[in-house]
Amino acid sequence: MTTSMMERNNFVNCSKTEHISFVFSFNTLIIILGFLISCHMSSNTHFTKMSKEELAGSLKSDDPLIKKNSILHLLLINANDKADEAALLLEDKDPEVRSLTARFLGACKSSKHTDDVAKLLNDPATDKLLVVIALEDLNARKYASKIAKLLRVEYNVNTLSEIIKLLDRWGSIECAGEIARFLEQPLNTRPSLDERVAVISACKALGSMKSIDHAKVVANYIWDANVAIQNAAVKALGKMNAIEYKNELIKLQEVIKKERGLIKEIRKNYRAKGVDVEKSIDEILTTWKAK
Repeated sequence: MTTSMMERNNFVNCSKTEHISFVFSFNTLIIILGFLISCHMSSNTHFTKMSKEELAGSLKSDDPLIKKNSILHLLLINANDKADEAALLLEDKDPEVRSLTARFLGACKSSKHTDDVAKLLNDPATDKLLVVIALEDLNARKYASKIAKLLRVEYNVNTLSEIIKLLDRWGSIECAGEIARFLEQPLNTRPSLDERVAVISACKALGSMKSIDHAKVVANYIWDANVAIQNAAVKALGKMNAIEYKNELIKLQEVIKKERGLIKEIRKNYRAKGVDVEKSIDEILTTWKAK
């Protein structure tokens, strides 16, 4: 991409760009989810006083709220021995019950139910974040490709980002194509403007996977108006050892220096958060020069 294209992206208008939303880790999401749900359910103190056996018995209720309360409290007290009884709810008619059940089975490390949990990946009504968390807990790497295909249809920014980060943690190089396909989609094709968070995760993942075959799609983002996305793309090219983009990075560095005075305060804010595109480029060019 040329400098004129960079100008169309308009570095100067970075001030109009919203800050990148904070992305929660899996563990943080789980804690917050548990907290929010428990707060929502706290008015019913009856469940907190029930034994494991009583909670397991409540799973047979016809009331979805009672079943959700029961699953949640079984999860909170680590009632792993109730996994078989809870697994029956993976086919419950209520999607929230199915989703929470998957999460519970994952927390129980109930590997014999892995395939049944994975079936919920094809269930359009379930909370895919809970299902994906469960499958990671179950170390279900064999379903990496199916999980990656969610990038084509999922709209929740946290779910998108966490799916990509999971594939990165698993080192699922076979899914690099799906991650690249996600990056090739214009940001305005989905409802959430905060999809940028997932774009950053995607660039980082392809870099970690050293997926040089997808360097081109990552390189497109070094000219993005959002500095955090730029930085993620630049670092990814460095990890890929994509030396063919050396001149492009030098050109970007020159443009940044030229525009520095106009957006000085904005860049100071990003640097305070550990984002410095110029520094990233310097480090990469130094490494390439050494080679």
